[in-house]
Amino acid sequence: MITFPETFIQPHSCTNDCLPALPASSLHVDMNVTQQCLGALGESLAARHLMHDGWKIIARNFRTRYGELDLIALEPHNQLVFIEVKTRRANRSAEFGYPEEAVTRTKQIHLRRAESVWLSTHPRTFFSPEVRNDVVSITVFPDRIALHHFRGAF
Repeated sequence: MITFPETFIQPHSCTNDCLPALPASSLHVDMNVTQQCLGALGESLAARHLMHDGWKIIARNFRTRYGELDLIALEPHNQLVFIEVKTRRANRSAEFGYPEEAVTRTKQIHLRRAESVWLSTHPRTFFSPEVRNDVVSITVFPDRIALHHFRGAF
């Protein structure tokens, strides 16, 4: 688990990258943001975390009729990874469970179908043939943000 301590970020719009250029160790999210903006913030935070670890983000929010792929990335050793990002406020975890629990079997089936669409439309020359599915779970607390990266989640 990675925990980020205080410093306020109060986004004024829900763009695909709501996070300003701050060091990841000084993040705090306004607890009153909309669900849509909270999701965009979570995806941006996950992408920033992965890039800090040497990953290359090659696509974001790839939409298909089966659903959306949040992040598509290459690990430093060129393994292709599809990353589902789930973000939740801490006060909602008691009611709805941990963010990663929202990646149900049905959701996994839809994600795999969407991945097949992406793979069929992109050449495999720049990454290894192995493909993996990860989940990044982000929980927003009033005073910190907790991020868990589940490699090979399904």
